[in-house]
Amino acid sequence: MAMFSVSGPGMKGMVGMAARVFAAMSRARISVVLITQSSSEYSISFCVPQSDCVRAERAMQEEFYLELKEGLLEPLAVTERLAIISV
Repeated sequence: MAMFSVSGPGMKGMVGMAARVFAAMSRARISVVLITQSSSEYSISFCVPQSDCVRAERAMQEEFYLELKEGLLEPLAVTERLAIISV
């Protein structure tokens, strides 16, 4: 699995961030396996299959281009080669 974290001061109170993540992944035909959002609304993290990591990163860069360019979002954090364990 690969985990992406989208965070930044521009996220607080911004409506539709999770919807934009899912829409970008849907357009890229990538299945989101897990998603979590902090209670402070400062970040969203989600996991995709490792084989889709490059396409997912490209899709996120395109979707949030303006926010990243203007500094409303921090650079995407990508952690690769993970496993998900559910208890």
